[in-house]
Amino acid sequence: ISFLAIALEYLRHGAKVAVNHLGGSKEEPLIEAMRKDVSEIIGSNNDSEKSSSRFILVAGDVTQPETGREFVAKAVEAFGRLDVFVSNAGVCKFEEFLE
Repeated sequence: ISFLAIALEYLRHGAKVAVNHLGGSKEEPLIEAMRKDVSEIIGSNNDSEKSSSRFILVAGDVTQPETGREFVAKAVEAFGRLDVFVSNAGVCKFEEFLE
């Protein structure tokens, strides 16, 4: 899953990372696996305070405009600012190339 690789690589380089996910019980195995990977990278040894200082998850449906606004607001609240935004949701409007 490319968004996971992107997020983890940013963490490896010392970045603070916020990841959006849809939210729901089907995502739980992926979320738990990601939390484990994040803990290994940050070296927190289950120290949730240290992990949350560099990594947050924000649930929401990116097809809804308010989700984007909420995501940015939560990232800024957690980290003080937002420097890089990677959009990898695969949400697009298909049209003719030249239109």
